[in-house]
Amino acid sequence: MVTEKAPKAFRTISEVSEILGIQPYVIRFWESQFRQIKPTRKKGGRRYYRPADIDFLLGIKKILYEDKLTIKKAKTLILKNGKNSITRLAKKSPKAHEEKRNKVTNLLLSHYSEKKELVLRAANNNYEKEELFNILNSIKEIRDRMQLRTR
Repeated sequence: MVTEKAPKAFRTISEVSEILGIQPYVIRFWESQFRQIKPTRKKGGRRYYRPADIDFLLGIKKILYEDKLTIKKAKTLILKNGKNSITRLAKKSPKAHEEKRNKVTNLLLSHYSEKKELVLRAANNNYEKEELFNILNSIKEIRDRMQLRTR
């Protein structure tokens, strides 16, 4: 049984790497380069990231991967404009929103026949659930049309 985390819940480095679409070692490297990334550490040094940390990491990913800035220029940008400017970049990024929507769509398509209930429970918020229901209805319509053509 998959348990759904609250949107404001802390995430492990594995979960964050999955959200960002990058390897955990990249996140650890960014921690060493950007002092603004400060995950909470629990016993054994395990990292837990707040939603604000994840938004900042999304912004870092955007300026490094999409805008093609170097780490040095990214640090300068953060010092000049502040951490919140990077966080706002992540929230404005249509590509990040599109990637998230595509990830949800792919998840739904890959598990539709067997695990649609698990996919719906895995959606993080109401918008994603609404998006999943719309996609699910579209898939059902396509299936019905295809069945009509084969008769």
